Amino acid sequence: MRGLKQMGWFRRSRGATIGADYLAFLLHSEFVVPSDKRFQAQDYGVAEEFHEAFVAKMTLYREALILMVILGRVRNNETYQPLLMEYERIILPGDTPTPEGLGKMEAIRRAMIDLRDLFQSTPKSNGLPWCTNWFLEAGITVRHPVKDVLLNMVWMNEWLAIQKSLDRIQGSAAVVAVGR
Repeated sequence: MRGLKQMGWFRRSRGATIGADYLAFLLHSEFVVPSDKRFQAQDYGVAEEFHEAFVAKMTLYREALILMVILGRVRNNETYQPLLMEYERIILPGDTPTPEGLGKMEAIRRAMIDLRDLFQSTPKSNGLPWCTNWFLEAGITVRHPVKDVLLNMVWMNEWLAIQKSLDRIQGSAAVVAVGR
C-alpha cells in the first residue's frame, strides 16, 4: 500500500530483546521527523506562507498518533508500560513538568481526541469535514477537496503502519525496560 510505512528494523530474530528507550526513539524518528517526504506541505496544496504551521501541526499529530497506539497497547498489555514511559520522555523532555511541557501535553491530548474523532467518523460541531477543519485550525483557508481527503487517508495509513510495526516486534522480540 502506498504511503504505508513499516519499519525494516522490526525484523528481529525470535528471542531477541529491544530496549524500550531504543524502540521509542525508533518510533519517533521513523514516524515523526518533520523532514519526511510523505508530509510535505506543497503536496497538500498548502500555500508557502503556511508551510511552517502545517509542519508544526503535522508533527504534533504524529506524536499524538504514536502515543494513542502505545496507550492502546498498554491498556491491553502492561508489558508496553516501559515503552510508554520512554516515549513520553522523548515527547515531553525533562524530569519535572514545565509550563511549556504542560502546554504541549494539552496540545497532544487535544490532537488525540481529534484523531479519535477522525477514526470514529465523529462529525465536527461546525459541520465541516474532519480534514477541512484540521487545515482551518492551522490557519490554512484555501483548500482543495481532493487533497483534503488525502489527509484523512494518510492518518489512517500511519495508524496502521505503527500498529503493524509494533505487532512485528511483539512477535519477534521482547521490549524491555532499561535501567535509569
